[in-house]
Amino acid sequence: MGSVLGKRQKSRAHSAANVVEPAAETSVIKPALKPHAVTDVSHVDSSSVTSADVVHPLGQTRATKTAKMILKSVISASTQDLLATGTTAEDLLTGNKTSQAFLNYIRFTEAGVSKQSSVIENALVFWMTVRDLDFVPDGMFRSFVIAGAYESYIQPHAKREIPIFSGIERAQLKILLDEVQMDKATVLLQQFSMDALELVRNSFANFLSDRGPYGFRETRIVKGTLPANHPHEAQAEQRELLEDLLEQPSSCRAFREYFTRIGGCPDFMFLVDVLDYKDTVQALHNETMTPEKQALHVGYTMRKLRKIYNKYLKAGSKAMINLQERQREALLMQMSKNDIPAAEVFDTALNNCSYVVIVEHLHPFLQSPEYAASKNRKTEPEIHGQQDYFSPVNGLPTIPIPTLPVMVSGSGAKFFRSYLREEGVEPTMDFFLEIEQFKLLPHNKKSYIATIAGKIFKKYICRGAKLEVFLPAHIRRHILQDIADPRDDTFNEASEYILGLWERKYIKPFRNTKWFNEMHLHYTKEQNSLDSSDSAGKRVTLSDPAELISQNAFRDMLGKESSTQMTQFHRFLVKESCASYLLFYTEIEEFKRLPKSDYLTRQAKKIYYRFLEPSAKESVSMATATISEITTHMDNPSPAMFKTAQDEVLVFLWKVLYPKFVKSPFYCDIGSVTATNGNGGNNGNRSDKSYKESTGRSPVRPSMAKKGTVAPSMLSKRSGTAENLHALAQAPPDVTIQLILANHDTRSMFLAFCEEIYCAESLYFWLECNEYKSIPHVDYLRVRAQKIYRKYIADTAKLQVNLIHSIVRDIDKNLAAPSRTLFVKAQEAIVFMMGKDTFPKFKASKNFDPCVRVLAEAHMSPS
Repeated sequence: MGSVLGKRQKSRAHSAANVVEPAAETSVIKPALKPHAVTDVSHVDSSSVTSADVVHPLGQTRATKTAKMILKSVISASTQDLLATGTTAEDLLTGNKTSQAFLNYIRFTEAGVSKQSSVIENALVFWMTVRDLDFVPDGMFRSFVIAGAYESYIQPHAKREIPIFSGIERAQLKILLDEVQMDKATVLLQQFSMDALELVRNSFANFLSDRGPYGFRETRIVKGTLPANHPHEAQAEQRELLEDLLEQPSSCRAFREYFTRIGGCPDFMFLVDVLDYKDTVQALHNETMTPEKQALHVGYTMRKLRKIYNKYLKAGSKAMINLQERQREALLMQMSKNDIPAAEVFDTALNNCSYVVIVEHLHPFLQSPEYAASKNRKTEPEIHGQQDYFSPVNGLPTIPIPTLPVMVSGSGAKFFRSYLREEGVEPTMDFFLEIEQFKLLPHNKKSYIATIAGKIFKKYICRGAKLEVFLPAHIRRHILQDIADPRDDTFNEASEYILGLWERKYIKPFRNTKWFNEMHLHYTKEQNSLDSSDSAGKRVTLSDPAELISQNAFRDMLGKESSTQMTQFHRFLVKESCASYLLFYTEIEEFKRLPKSDYLTRQAKKIYYRFLEPSAKESVSMATATISEITTHMDNPSPAMFKTAQDEVLVFLWKVLYPKFVKSPFYCDIGSVTATNGNGGNNGNRSDKSYKESTGRSPVRPSMAKKGTVAPSMLSKRSGTAENLHALAQAPPDVTIQLILANHDTRSMFLAFCEEIYCAESLYFWLECNEYKSIPHVDYLRVRAQKIYRKYIADTAKLQVNLIHSIVRDIDKNLAAPSRTLFVKAQEAIVFMMGKDTFPKFKASKNFDPCVRVLAEAHMSPS
């Protein structure tokens, strides 16, 4: 008899030799191991399959067993048919719902009983992570998933280390990752995953046979949409996919449209009608009704039953489904025995019809235009219309309740969130809200969109994530396929699924909780306040986050580089990986002030190669038309050539990033940083005043800031002591940039400041030229000179510095036979430009006072 838990292979050095086969009464069998042999199960007679079969790796298992064979095994009509096909643990765990139920079983049942429960959980998550690689296309994101699997599960002392891999195996995988041989690394990971699956098998056998609340029967059969007559008949991936499609109104409607186009499918319509009948019967048995209402409900249910019989079971009907005569007779007998037949009487017919739909129609439907349209269709939950009226149990007056998406993103969200927190599914709300924000982003900003999509994936979808949200297998697969190059609809299916999940499972119980009553009171007060304001002739409007500040005020704010708000905004942009946009905007502001000359041409090329070229390190995404417009002006640049690009960046910063900044901790810290940097009430008041002038709003006070926040300036300033005052008094009377560069310590402080404001390339150039003058051997001068030229002076230089044309021409002329003084004039020009541009900013920064103290101490010390 074939093993339901799968075929075993001879493990590489450390696999156990015990296999558990849970049959109808969960008997335990310890078979002998057989040699590894690859056979085509489609040509093996069921009588010759033993319980000691061999487990193949992931790819081989799916290759040697056809989809039709797997489907017959998981939707078979009897236990004997199931066991004869040799269904493996891999076949059952490919379904996301089954694997998720098994994870919950490990966490809630085996935790504390088995010391290896956490190891088993990590092994299962690792196996599922490796299996996801089958659906991730080649590219950077696939490399990210592979490297993440190594860092999380395999490398020594990893957070979720699985202690079954040898040091040689770990080192081998590390070498492949370092050499970026991802294909070989994938093969090795698949071998590791099969070893990890060996740890899971015994616990999985217990899960299948467990009759408790976390066992397979309760979690997957009783709560499943489609029936299963035996635990091992249950859910492979295709069956779960069909369940998910039937549960979602939009995909079910798309199924109907698809079958209308191709000429109908009685099996699918039978599934829909019988599932509707089951919901009606369950409502009749579980809900409390008056005798009159129950009589009406019974009559309605019997009409549904009669419709099913006349349409699908009656001999000669146009939509008659294909059932064996014995099955049809048994079904009619069950229908005639009871006044209201139980919902389970149709299970055999449902199994047959679901098998037909999966084998003949599921794959074509997923490729159809109807399904593609359903993914992009705007979801409106069925039980929440625009004007729903709910009557709470405490007798409050009814008022209109917003639709579910509006409620979740509006003022009533905190009440629904509290309920979801009690149910243990609060991450679904955060996930939904982040998807809604993702849809609003400008999707022409490719790099920014890819960054945000990657964060959403890592936070909510990645296997083993702290806030992981369960998603059906087909939705996860579509996200994995799109995540490397995300579109605006990448997460649409996930968003629709979350809404459907709330509608099916949580909205109805939510109405009977205290949270719903509190939300009702909240909306009542809100409505009364709106009515009173209307009656008083005042119109109350909610502020739009995008309109927290006008565009002109925002532009003025960007011009105040040394303000506390801009410092916090810059830190926020660094966290969002968008600092290059602010830097680009600042560079264009400087560029617009330049006169038309050769220097303007060089600056235009520098800005283009630094920000707009596809391979630029500080890439800024732009519309294609904007890039084309800039390219056409590159031969004859003007100060206004980047105006369209700058306006596009300004709108992106203002409309997209600033509203997120206002909601971030960086914004809340403005009050504390302002008070700390002010060193007294007067400075703080001046900062508050300038902040209010730029935003029209009062700053957040320190009470909202995080405890323990210390401004960086306080770490460097030590004013107030007699020693420091004496040192400052002995400082040179006029601190110049030449003095700063001449001292090693102050030069390091100046370099750190230049790196903070992204203008360190000039100082890098000056330092390399200094080093160039001290090269001991003449033979190295030419090589080093060419390297400096390519790095800082050439048109394609990544760190190009601003030099006038005559200096560049002299360097070009002498580059073939350079002397030690080749870059002297260039150094002098760079120092002059830093003294006019960067040094005044440095003097106004928090870094200047420590620098003066260092110079004073050096001035006092004997030379």
